Amino acid sequence: MGSLIVGDDFQHILRVLNTNVDGRTKVMYALTQIRGIGRRFANVVCKKAEIDMGKRAGELSAAELESLMVIVANPRQFRIPDWFLNRQKDYKDGKYVQLTSNALDTKLRDDLERLKKIRNHRGLRHYWGIRVRGQHTKTTGRRKASSRGARRGPGPPRCAAWAERTLRTGSTTGVGGCEGAIDRLSARRGRARMGLCGRGSRPRLSRRANGWNSGGRNEAVAIA
Repeated sequence: MGSLIVGDDFQHILRVLNTNVDGRTKVMYALTQIRGIGRRFANVVCKKAEIDMGKRAGELSAAELESLMVIVANPRQFRIPDWFLNRQKDYKDGKYVQLTSNALDTKLRDDLERLKKIRNHRGLRHYWGIRVRGQHTKTTGRRKASSRGARRGPGPPRCAAWAERTLRTGSTTGVGGCEGAIDRLSARRGRARMGLCGRGSRPRLSRRANGWNSGGRNEAVAIA
């Protein structure tokens, strides 16, 4: 940033809509530091308020700052089109407004709670903490998947050595959700005793039509 001649009434930090705005930046880009206001909307607001684009935010007078906030709060009264606003036809009151700062966070939280309450598909995926907008999830997003949503408790153990040690000692203290891993390991041991594990030791099975397709017993005959 180039040299800036600062007057006596220059404000380095402005408090606007519960946001600290840097007074050294130009007015249009200073407004974009407020949540809910982008560059295009800030450009339109400055033009409606007839404020010089080259002026710094710290050089604004109280009247100019008030006129900017009035336009942001009531954009339709100053002939800003509806498609420019970030909250169009609200589902509760049907209003067209530009949400900023804390109001934006509140509306977003209310929308998500409403989707979860009515068991909407998007609401459920938000609740589960998984991707919402149709992304692929089979092979992507594995590393930081827990940061998107809250963990619902300890998951199954990822270490087979822990399950082996638990079967030997019979202790599951301090670990939850591990019964499935223990059952799978027990079943694997049972198959190993029967000689069904391994590449060449598993017998080939043929299905009987009357056993698998009818209501009788499921039978399988080993072919020597």
